[in-house]
Amino acid sequence: MVKRFLFRFKESVWFYPLILVLLWVIAIVIIRPVGEFPINDDWAYSKNVYNLTENGKFVVDTWPAMNLISQTLYGSIFTSVFGFSFTVLRFSILLLAVLATLVLYRIAGRLSGNNRLLGFLISGYFCFNVLFFPLAFSFMTDVFFMPFMIFAMHQALVYKETGSYFSYAAFILFCIVAVLNRQHGLILPVLIVGAILDREKLSVKSVLMITVPFLLVWLAHDKYRHFLTANGIANGLQHFEHLQEYLKTSNLSMHLLRLASTLLDTGRLLFPVVLLLLILNRKQLRLKDVLFFCGWLILFSGLTYKGWDMYPSCNVANLLSTGPYLLKFENPAQEVASYPLLRIVLLACALIGLSGAAFLLIKWEVKTSISGQSLFFRIGSFAALCVLLLFIVLNKSYFDRYTLLPAFLVTILLIQRHYPISGKMAVTGIFIFGCIYVLNVMRVTDFFNWQKKRWEAINYLHHKGVTAAEMDAGFEYHGWYKPTEDYPNDGRSWWWVKRDDYLITAQTKVEGYSRDTVFRFQNILPYRTKKIFVYKRKTTE
Repeated sequence: MVKRFLFRFKESVWFYPLILVLLWVIAIVIIRPVGEFPINDDWAYSKNVYNLTENGKFVVDTWPAMNLISQTLYGSIFTSVFGFSFTVLRFSILLLAVLATLVLYRIAGRLSGNNRLLGFLISGYFCFNVLFFPLAFSFMTDVFFMPFMIFAMHQALVYKETGSYFSYAAFILFCIVAVLNRQHGLILPVLIVGAILDREKLSVKSVLMITVPFLLVWLAHDKYRHFLTANGIANGLQHFEHLQEYLKTSNLSMHLLRLASTLLDTGRLLFPVVLLLLILNRKQLRLKDVLFFCGWLILFSGLTYKGWDMYPSCNVANLLSTGPYLLKFENPAQEVASYPLLRIVLLACALIGLSGAAFLLIKWEVKTSISGQSLFFRIGSFAALCVLLLFIVLNKSYFDRYTLLPAFLVTILLIQRHYPISGKMAVTGIFIFGCIYVLNVMRVTDFFNWQKKRWEAINYLHHKGVTAAEMDAGFEYHGWYKPTEDYPNDGRSWWWVKRDDYLITAQTKVEGYSRDTVFRFQNILPYRTKKIFVYKRKTTE
């Protein structure tokens, strides 16, 4: 009877969604993402929520360069009920991450001919990857924007299949929510163009239906900008004029380096999906296919060669760890130098991910669906991909988390085909997913152990009566407290440090300082005890 129940449960449509939810719950229990501290840039986004919840005012810190209004309102819903807390904001994003995983499972299932196991693996590979998963444990904008992009994609697919006007309206709503968080949302209406043309064909009606999402999303973005100006709300929004100024002073070498970093980080995210799909299609490979793949490998090697020495040069996904570790003297390059073989392996995986994706798309995907009904839908996804890549390469700054969006679009393009998966191949796919899950849970656990111990050191100084103006405790700390608006260039950290009489760092020795105390914590990757030191300047004026 038990075996019969388990078999029926496995065949149930709820089996894989429940497993995905359970995996998120297990990860949260292991990582324990609680603690009153910001992560990365989310101090700036949390400040918006704090001011709205506690003071009833909408204030935008000048640090962020995105719209943020929808994320601020979303976070405020939770903090108005539970009170302001970084932990509450983190769990609000985790809820969106879980929903995005389930919806991506639905998307992958639809595109793969209701192949539920493949849908499970695709959604698992993406939502537990080295960028999406750690960012889900913060209040960063990436895993607020990304779910709404996934929700919009799902509604576009539903409209394509059913012609539901409710899905069409939901698509527009999700795009507006996305653009009121990040300006990238202006690109999202492209995703429904193909769905409309596949269903309605070219007509006055279809042209109007295509135009409306673009118009409404642009109006939402434009009206928000006017709202900020009309109310005198200072902000750091990036405008087209800024991009023009940057392009005039930038050089080709910088753009080539940006292209290399973008491609390598995207390839790293695509590698598990590409590896699985290559394995599933291994019996169809011929010598000419291998040569075709090698051709792509040579091409991408050339395009990314400029970035090899610095790879991975990242903000979130380091070699073994997740970050960023924003304390003075913290240097991710030290980790890269410590594990040269691992760096080479990751570089190879990134190149295989890129080459395999191009190979699969051109060799099989275009060949099998060029005359199919999904052609226009695929063209829309590809157009959005090209615009995003162009924006990333031309942008003034680069962070590896930017590649989540293009990696998602390429993943969608890769699964527009029926891939049979069973037996040993199913075991292989699950094994790959297991490795991704376990490694990233350990990485994020390490990161939170470090953050908790770091803020324990900060609280230690607070209890001694040391104020924010007297210490250098790292980027997020000074971003939140802002003891000064200056960016010093006299040896202090550049992040709003007024005085550095006290210093918190992982450095074992700092010239001019004496050690005050040390805080120890257990690291998993690699397994060893790590330390955070509190230093006091030997002579203070």
